[in-house]
Amino acid sequence: MLPGPSKLNFGQCFLWMMIWSWSKEGKPCFMSNARFAKDLNLSERQVKNILKQLKDMGLVKVWYASIDGSSKRRCLRTVFKPCDFEGNNFPQG
Repeated sequence: MLPGPSKLNFGQCFLWMMIWSWSKEGKPCFMSNARFAKDLNLSERQVKNILKQLKDMGLVKVWYASIDGSSKRRCLRTVFKPCDFEGNNFPQG
């Protein structure tokens, strides 16, 4: 059961799916809010708010890590929990 709303809006759904698609094979997603905004035709502020909503619902994990000794980068990964969007359940498996 989701901690919060059980339905996702379009922005939440598509951002979650982008993070999921870029964090396959155990690797985190490193995309910036600017890149998400460009790809989803949203503002960076909208992306920031949606990302916070997904984090608060427990659907996305956010942390910062040093990659190859460089400065810390934001890492994103989806948390696999059942979610319902307009009658479609995803992710599955």
